[in-house]
Amino acid sequence: MTELEYCVLGIVWEGGPLTAYEVAKPFAESPSSYWSGSAGAIYPLVRRLEEKGFLRGKSAQWNSRRKRVLTITEQGLAALREWLAPPFPPSAGAASFDPIRTRVVFINALPAKARARFFDDAERVVREQLTGLEELYAAQRETGTMALDALSTLGGMHELRARLAWLSEVRRELSS
Repeated sequence: MTELEYCVLGIVWEGGPLTAYEVAKPFAESPSSYWSGSAGAIYPLVRRLEEKGFLRGKSAQWNSRRKRVLTITEQGLAALREWLAPPFPPSAGAASFDPIRTRVVFINALPAKARARFFDDAERVVREQLTGLEELYAAQRETGTMALDALSTLGGMHELRARLAWLSEVRRELSS
């Protein structure tokens, strides 16, 4: 199974019963491009997880209409627990996707002045993302809800701070 499939199991376990729309919503709202890009894939993924017996869908009354709600099955919970337990695959500790780092590999295709602008703008967008995460983290801490989500946000903040430090170091290396 994929990380996305396990994440869906976790969301349904934590908040279920949920509609597929409610499962997709955290992905669509995620500050991570990795997860937000996955929101449209949730509906077919939910159907596959139902077919495999990891999720159970049933019809429920909602106002004057009916909606389909999902719960995690025992098989789904066992799979979720197995995914959470060590040992982790090596890929779990790998560097995360970074479009800026990918571009740096080819930075010498730019003239010197354009390289300087590259680093200025890269630092700007990372700082903007960091500010957004800092605001989200403060709101999560203030409400006292979603404590584990706040810790995940904190991890994202550390990653972006490390990216800023790396950008500064790369800029220095290339200018010397």
